[in-house]
Amino acid sequence: MSYYVTNENSFLDIKNAHLRVTGNVHTDVLKLGAIEFQPTGSEVTGTVNFTNVTTGVTTSSNLNVGGTLQLGTVEVVATTHTLANTTALGNVTPHTIEVSNVTTGLVTTANVSVGRDLTVTGNVSVGKDLTVTGNVAVTGTGSLTVPSGTTAQRPATATNGMIRYNTTESKLETYTTDWLPLTIGSYTLYAFTSHTFIPPPHINISSMSSEPASWSGYADRRHVIAASGTWNAYTLDGIVSGGTHLGGFTTITDNGVTRSPTATEYNQGAGTWGYKLWVHWDGTTHQVLGLMRGREGDVRLGPTFAQLKSNYGASGWWQTPANLNEVSGKQGFQLWTAPTTGTYRITAKGAQGGSTAGNGTYSNSPGNGAHISADIALVKGTKIVIIVGQSGEYPTSSNKSNTAGGGGGATWILKENFTTANDQVYMVAGGGGGAGSPSYNVGQAGHANGASQGILGGGGAAAGTAAAGGAGWTGNGIASMSFGNGNSPGIRPAAGAMGGDYGYSNNGQNYKSPGGFGGGGGNGADNSGGGAGATGGAGSTSETTTSYGGTSYIITTATNSTFSGNHTDEDGSVYIQAPGQF
Repeated sequence: MSYYVTNENSFLDIKNAHLRVTGNVHTDVLKLGAIEFQPTGSEVTGTVNFTNVTTGVTTSSNLNVGGTLQLGTVEVVATTHTLANTTALGNVTPHTIEVSNVTTGLVTTANVSVGRDLTVTGNVSVGKDLTVTGNVAVTGTGSLTVPSGTTAQRPATATNGMIRYNTTESKLETYTTDWLPLTIGSYTLYAFTSHTFIPPPHINISSMSSEPASWSGYADRRHVIAASGTWNAYTLDGIVSGGTHLGGFTTITDNGVTRSPTATEYNQGAGTWGYKLWVHWDGTTHQVLGLMRGREGDVRLGPTFAQLKSNYGASGWWQTPANLNEVSGKQGFQLWTAPTTGTYRITAKGAQGGSTAGNGTYSNSPGNGAHISADIALVKGTKIVIIVGQSGEYPTSSNKSNTAGGGGGATWILKENFTTANDQVYMVAGGGGGAGSPSYNVGQAGHANGASQGILGGGGAAAGTAAAGGAGWTGNGIASMSFGNGNSPGIRPAAGAMGGDYGYSNNGQNYKSPGGFGGGGGNGADNSGGGAGATGGAGSTSETTTSYGGTSYIITTATNSTFSGNHTDEDGSVYIQAPGQF
């Protein structure tokens, strides 16, 4: 049975009853006020299930959901659905997406590409690569943490511009063809890579150490100071006669290197030690009689600041007092300024004891100086005191065949305005003991201890005929008064770091071999002086026994402290490498 309502304005009114349809309802247009569905296929009451995967729900107007809308895939095809339309509701700033969930506001398993500035006021945690083609601006009072690891954990393939924190070196570093320390917001005071601090040089020459008796027939005998070296050929810069520089010659050639020293008159065994050419001058011709071994600069008192700068070169950063100066009133105390903040590698060598080779029957050997190194962190502008040890003086007196050598000076690296406190010491490289008298078969003198950490102690003991001990950090060496004049002990840095004077003379005939600058102990006739050090070495107990070298020390806050034993250079030295140069 069918019922038809054919007029479009006609209604089928059912009041206070129900319309039950067990079949289908076919209609072109169905207008409803309120409708509630609970079909048999629905799993949840009050829901409508749509199974058409293409157009389950179609609407040309708004869809207002007051509860939760759970969606699988959402595809927006309308051109009016722009970012402005999508984000305008509830957002303060147009064209933005505001996410208020502090835990997982934005989660993505893919890459995030930022084409312009990225401004972050909170924290950013990135578990994988983050590529930014614009700028990254970080504001606030927080911090930016960079990757960190040991030297061995550096990236296997490094590229220019990388920055990381090196936990081995305790410093930031950046890669620019190599890994270098990174100093942010700083600059260097002057260009510095490395430098060797040394005294004016000298070597042993034993062929002519005094004027032979056969020369006595020459009425006018003088010697001319010259630069050090191994002399293969030489001409004279000039001849001195009666205090007058006569000139007539242009150069002195030292092993193929031409030098132009100033000719000066000296008496034998007096004045500034140097290499001295003995000559005869008769007013028209000259004859080179021989070469006397000595040195430029005072072995015991240390070089002057002018001698040091001249030795380093006529031009360079060392010619500027703000970079390198001398401690006021302390000859030989060099005051060096660190040009930048960072870790410097410092290698220190103590001096050898005084040699006596060629002066007599036996060729006894002096003790060698210590060789140590360490990495020390310095702040830009920090000034450190450098005292470079020198070897004991070579005997040249009339009794040289029975004269032992003075002790070698230690090399000291100290804090500016140092006191006597132990924390004022960066490094000490001990000096070797002086060689024994060539009249006795003494053999090898005691080397400085450069193989292990020593203690900052007192001066070495004295023994024998006025031979003295080398200086230590806390005290001078000790002088024997049995025959000596008491002037022979090595002096500690707090009192000037001078080498000890010779300790014995007999009726004006000196047995002279003072200790080297840096605190070496002076000799006492045929007894040799002890070397200076953190703790000074003792002088020899007799003419047939050896003297001892000093000990070495490195401040405990240094890193990579290395005790390399000994070296065979005559004088001490200090070699400093700037951060990133080792």
